[in-house]
Amino acid sequence: MIKAQSAMEFITTYGWMALILIIVLAALAYLGMFSQPKPVMCNFPGNFICRSMKLTTTGNLTLDLYQDTGHDITVSGVNCTKNFGTNPSLTAVNVFIKNSDHDLIANGTNVPCFDATENIAIGAVNGHYSGKILIYYTENDTGMSHLVAGDITMTYE
Repeated sequence: MIKAQSAMEFITTYGWMALILIIVLAALAYLGMFSQPKPVMCNFPGNFICRSMKLTTTGNLTLDLYQDTGHDITVSGVNCTKNFGTNPSLTAVNVFIKNSDHDLIANGTNVPCFDATENIAIGAVNGHYSGKILIYYTENDTGMSHLVAGDITMTYE
């Protein structure tokens, strides 16, 4: 009888410890302690670099773009979308950027990001957005126009 009682106490003690451990781990998982942070990135080919970017919960983009194309440029159109079609519509902007310099292409109020159904991509704080960004620009000295596409991944703020 004494051996059985000792065994029951042993199992009960470790059972309570296991239950408490499971509850603590579940609480940490619920609070997101084990999830990887979403990467924030903006990749353009060639001579463009995103210095800073922000996406509001209402779907508006702020983008600070650096360019080193060898020409002063004027950016006249921007598109931020998950649906990269053959004929994208561009939001009109008029931003002059000197060579080897940067400026705000989108200031958080006039350039929306769109979801796959072409609706404004509204999201919650710390939500995840991933898509394409198109920049239409003209070289001021040559008059040649270009369209450059990049990938963008960010969280809503």
